[in-house]
Amino acid sequence: DETYTATKETTSYMGTVRVGAPFAWGGLILEPQATAIWNGNEDASYTESGKYRAFAIKLNSYSDNFLRTALGAKLAWPIKPSNRQLVVPNIKVAWLADWDTNNGAVSFQRAYSRLAKTAKGEIPSNQETQYGVLLEGGVDYAIAQGPTTAWKLYAKGGAKLWMNKAADWRTSGGITFQF
Repeated sequence: DETYTATKETTSYMGTVRVGAPFAWGGLILEPQATAIWNGNEDASYTESGKYRAFAIKLNSYSDNFLRTALGAKLAWPIKPSNRQLVVPNIKVAWLADWDTNNGAVSFQRAYSRLAKTAKGEIPSNQETQYGVLLEGGVDYAIAQGPTTAWKLYAKGGAKLWMNKAADWRTSGGITFQF
């Protein structure tokens, strides 16, 4: 029973663009939203080490990119218990896409074998475009609100329900400073 180890170096890049336009709808706030999230990775090659050099594998360097988009709306209904406080329950529904970005296969070979030139293989990305729906609920609580700034606590949770893969359940909470 042997274990082989390696040190992997990856540089990741990420960018997000979110566009929304909230507007009052009676006593409610409706905010159509569009979001795009891109993630890119540059993975350096690495070689395993272990007891038997002949079994070690070398992975060649590779890069991959991922793009997810969401198109939906957030519906909120503000409740004002006092002049400086605001409680805002909300729900969000969005159409999701996890796009196939044509990532290539990762190639590998035996690291120390004289047969390394012929002992090669590939791990295909098998990436396919996936579609789903985001269902999320939450509450924002403005604890200190001025004319142009606000401190808010928030909590939200929900699920990303995908057509061809398992659901992603998520929760988050925190504090934000808005200016």
